[in-house]
Amino acid sequence: ILKIMEIGLELIIIHESIIKKENTENIVSIISLLKKRSPLAIFSESNSDIEPYLEDLNISEHFKLISNNLKEIITQSDLNPNGIVLISDSLEDLNKSKNSGINFIAVEGQNSKEDFNNAGCFIVLNSITDLT
Repeated sequence: ILKIMEIGLELIIIHESIIKKENTENIVSIISLLKKRSPLAIFSESNSDIEPYLEDLNISEHFKLISNNLKEIITQSDLNPNGIVLISDSLEDLNKSKNSGINFIAVEGQNSKEDFNNAGCFIVLNSITDLT
């Protein structure tokens, strides 16, 4: 998957739920790999909750933007939506990405692989660590 993501990728947006559900060692490892590929952003339902968590893991400096507004991240990044990918476990986020014209990678969690496939998403991972 990372090889595919290298082509024209300008920003990786990760939903906070993906980061919080992984064990610390795995998330630090995957963030280290992803930051080498592209700038990173966090899409958070509650900014005040995720920032201290990222700081505790010593990975907060790897994130260019942290926002609870996906449109704001896209606008602030001033990038072509085709060069942006959102990684999330939510069908709602899949719909937001479709409406914003950005790419989407699903991670099973709130919704199943079948749910994502039925909604038109065909890259569905068991865990963000499957990116490697």
